[in-house]
Amino acid sequence: MDNLRRSLVYIFLILGLAAALGILMQRVGWDRENRKVMLVYDAGSFSQLAQAGVPVSLPSPAAVGVNEATIRSLIELGYLSRIDFANGGETFRFVIPRETFFEFDTAESSLLTERIRTCLSWQLVGGFEVAVKGLNRPDEPPCLLGIIALPPLSEEDRNSLALGFYLRPEFSLPDEYALVFRPNGNGLMDAEAVKRKFSWIPQDPRASSLIVFSGTQVSGYPSGVRWAANELPGELGLVEFSALDGDRALASYLPPEKIFWAHSIPIDEIPQMSPDAMVQRFLRALRERNPRVLYIHPVTGSQRIAPRADLQAAALEANSKYVQAVVDGVRGTGFEPALKLSNPSQDPPLALRAPVVLLVYLGILWIVLIYFPGGRLAAFLGHPATMLVGLAASFPIASVSNLRALAALVAALAFPLVGIGYALKYYCEHPGRSRWRLLPFWNALAAFGIAFLFTLLGGAIIYSLLTGVAAFVKLEFFRGVVLSRGVPVIVALAYFYNLAELDWAPAARNMYARINRVFGRPVTYLDFALIVILVAALGVALLRAGNDFGFLVSGTETTVRGTLEQIFGVRPRTTELVGHFAMIAFFVLLPWKHRSLLLLLAAGTMALSSVVNTFSHLHTPLIVSVYRTLLGLMLSLLAAVVVYVVVWAAARAYRLLRPGSSARSTHGG
Repeated sequence: MDNLRRSLVYIFLILGLAAALGILMQRVGWDRENRKVMLVYDAGSFSQLAQAGVPVSLPSPAAVGVNEATIRSLIELGYLSRIDFANGGETFRFVIPRETFFEFDTAESSLLTERIRTCLSWQLVGGFEVAVKGLNRPDEPPCLLGIIALPPLSEEDRNSLALGFYLRPEFSLPDEYALVFRPNGNGLMDAEAVKRKFSWIPQDPRASSLIVFSGTQVSGYPSGVRWAANELPGELGLVEFSALDGDRALASYLPPEKIFWAHSIPIDEIPQMSPDAMVQRFLRALRERNPRVLYIHPVTGSQRIAPRADLQAAALEANSKYVQAVVDGVRGTGFEPALKLSNPSQDPPLALRAPVVLLVYLGILWIVLIYFPGGRLAAFLGHPATMLVGLAASFPIASVSNLRALAALVAALAFPLVGIGYALKYYCEHPGRSRWRLLPFWNALAAFGIAFLFTLLGGAIIYSLLTGVAAFVKLEFFRGVVLSRGVPVIVALAYFYNLAELDWAPAARNMYARINRVFGRPVTYLDFALIVILVAALGVALLRAGNDFGFLVSGTETTVRGTLEQIFGVRPRTTELVGHFAMIAFFVLLPWKHRSLLLLLAAGTMALSSVVNTFSHLHTPLIVSVYRTLLGLMLSLLAAVVVYVVVWAAARAYRLLRPGSSARSTHGG
């Protein structure tokens, strides 16, 4: 029976590793094949630049983002001006050259009137008036003159009103270009309104099939998002970190291969950024988050552009260098600017995903054997019949996305603890641990390596189970980030709290027995202080794991991060740099058995959980995740070796200077 169980474990392990490797190689192929990026330049802001007399020249190929006209955009372009206040409302007048419109001629003023009136009726209850007429004056270009009277509104609400038409860019376009139209979804729309909104998108021969919404919401939000999905005339571009209501819901109704993520620097952030910082932000996003669209505004809003003799010269030079630096940086990062994009269309086959589930089964089995040895559960999970049932169940589990997500969460929780458990086994069975006050450095490295390799396996399992077209376009993601960052740390601390009683004997390593001993002993002031420190440290680590608590990152750490990124291209995670070093130190000092070592264990376990978290970022190219993880490992190992050499040299010098002191080794190294 034992031989059969052992054979099944090897079969599970070999099949799972081979299948995971196959899926990971497929993902690497996706990352290499889909290296085309659409560079979209905002027509409105670049047109303002051209109107100010600054020449605009875009390198080919270039896509131009054409926003649906709003009150704000017409004011910024100088076409709209306020002419009257009445009853608390405002009346505006616009004069727009005919050639600027995509569709309307001066003889079609009634059509434009109806278009604007219809669009406003979706956004305002009433109290507005619209009138448009054509102007054909001698020696002047034909124009369309319009009057828009609005009810009392806040400035923000007034400026966000969409008007239903599009204006051409007012700068010369390169030979290779495409127009990316951006309908405004503001307002309450029914199915017919959504259909009409999309029908207003100009049918230009250079129009891209990509649609990127402007405004504060997608068309049809909140109740008609499905209508928008049914009527959407092309692919959907989703802007990262935007506050656009309904964009995720709309994407959920579309095939994942029709979704492309865009990265943009918000206009209100540009003044505080230098042109170089903006370029680096775009390139960092490309390397680490795999957006397929970069949406670019002029750099002239920055307060950190280099001064020149006059502002126009400074704006021209800064913008030209900035645009070219983005293009050169994109190419230098291994991507290629393009006007058409594509996504993978086929998920990894079930025949590969199912064996990966077997690795999760092994993770559960190992957890039970390590932390709950000798019980019925261990016998049940290790029985060949149960393992064969697990083999049969792997296919239905792998075929259901929610079950795969659950299996990935189990792997995230289990494998760091499995690694720590087998590292403990190595430590407990080391023949010298009872003779030395410190574990030999190279043996501590071996114990850490065991923990790291099992954790790395857990990360590969998560990536293999969840990667697919939906994950590639960030529609599916790992949902257990907080649990996977917190639970292994808590379990490891509870298990190791009695450091003086570590042993690999089944009765000594049983989780129930160890926790009972913890609760059976009196709480000292040291215990209380450690608990407070550990809880606070874990809380800070979990908060830092998100994007909402940037103030927890010190200026010094930010500088170190930037330096590492400049040197290596991708910065390793701070948690891993510190935590891997701490875990090595923990094993070196473990024979000391002082409870303060739990601080090192907590930092080290957080680092292992961070490795898992790195691989749970499914949209990040796999090679980047591997590189980031190994970079953090190598730097931590280098630091540990340097510290070891310094301490060893200092200890040796001390013994040489104190010949009367005991020559007995206290470090075992």
